[in-house]
Amino acid sequence: MKRTSGVLVAGVLTALAGCADPELLGDDGDDGLDNGAFNLGTEEIRSVGSPPWVYAGPLPALLEPKVVVSLNGHTLRVVGELPSGFNGTVPYYATEERVNGKRMVTVVYPIATGASAGLDTPGRFYSVVATPFRPNGIARPSTGPTYVSWGGFPFMAYNGGVAFHGPITYTADGTEAGQRVYEWYLQRGPVSHGCNRMQGEHAVEVAHLLGVDMRNTWAANAKTTRRVFITVTRDYDRLPSGEAVDVDYPRTAGARAPTGAVRRFATWNADELPRLVCADMRATRTVGTRVGTDFCDRMPANTRDLATGTPTGPVVVDNIDGAFSATGAWATYNRSPSRVGSNYHALAAAMGGSVTWRLPVTTTGRFLLRARYAPDENRNTRVAYQVFTDGSAGSAQAALTVNQRLPGNQGWVDLGTFTLNAGARVVLTAAASSDGWTIADAVRLEPLR
Repeated sequence: MKRTSGVLVAGVLTALAGCADPELLGDDGDDGLDNGAFNLGTEEIRSVGSPPWVYAGPLPALLEPKVVVSLNGHTLRVVGELPSGFNGTVPYYATEERVNGKRMVTVVYPIATGASAGLDTPGRFYSVVATPFRPNGIARPSTGPTYVSWGGFPFMAYNGGVAFHGPITYTADGTEAGQRVYEWYLQRGPVSHGCNRMQGEHAVEVAHLLGVDMRNTWAANAKTTRRVFITVTRDYDRLPSGEAVDVDYPRTAGARAPTGAVRRFATWNADELPRLVCADMRATRTVGTRVGTDFCDRMPANTRDLATGTPTGPVVVDNIDGAFSATGAWATYNRSPSRVGSNYHALAAAMGGSVTWRLPVTTTGRFLLRARYAPDENRNTRVAYQVFTDGSAGSAQAALTVNQRLPGNQGWVDLGTFTLNAGARVVLTAAASSDGWTIADAVRLEPLR
């Protein structure tokens, strides 16, 4: 569930969706749970095997939920009414508005769609057949039996075997307690076999919003049906205002952003909000019982305020995040182990270019900023980092020149301490006269008390 991208390590199964008429077969009759107690207390949500997942986020099941899927925009928009008794927090990535006296909420998620137009079916559909806990196993599409890494995430079929489901693609990240650890990630683009792949944590939340009780302990491959009105369009999703819908998540595999009037919605991930969704790694569990709303409190604390999105702890903006953008002939590499995530951006010597990290700041606060790059003897010795404290050009602070041949402090270089406001960003610039490769990897901001 950690957001990464790039080349998969050797031996890792790539995206085998098999979305047409999948029939799952159990390997040995068990429910996919690991044997023995396991305490997952890492900085990011990962999984051992393909466990069930629990939703402990703030949003309730919505009344009369509707879903709009854009095949070209690679977005999934959920709209529904908040129950009358709901008095909890509407998180920063959800938009609430009053419509005819009703409290309506909108959440937008990034998705992957079919690798060719023939794999997707635009149309209208009226129900979801959900498998809340789908462990890895054999699927039987029309092409024949295929082992698919479902990850334990919900599988929500709405058009035969076409479904919303977890990302399938993963990297294997060592072992814990003798078990292999998986990090799941979404490639947002036309890469699936017809289904709509999602971030694992997003699939769990969507199932919950559509009325599937994701605080219930479901049996492996049990099914439940919910009435949901679903519109699948090949065009970009558009609001009544005429604005195209987009979401703050990077694109891959030839996906194109809408142009003109666009409303970009915020998103979230389990690295920064690990207490919203967590794996049920218990050695024993009773099927059909609910867990408490504090079930995911064993995970590390959230590092963003749920209401505003402002960091409450250290937050890293990586080059693979939607808040990162680049201008120039940048390429991505993963050769250096001194990196954040799976890769970094690099620009050859004597080439000019720039990158921008938009910072997740919504209210005024004091922050320490650091930048990360992969040092080497062939790097640019005159890389300019400039901090803008709000969204205006006039908020630019004095540029800091960094020699990227030097390693910094445990891989990080201090940019300084600043009072930041909404719209703050860090801009890295390389001159056309640069004397080496320029590296753009990540920026870390830490709130100061």
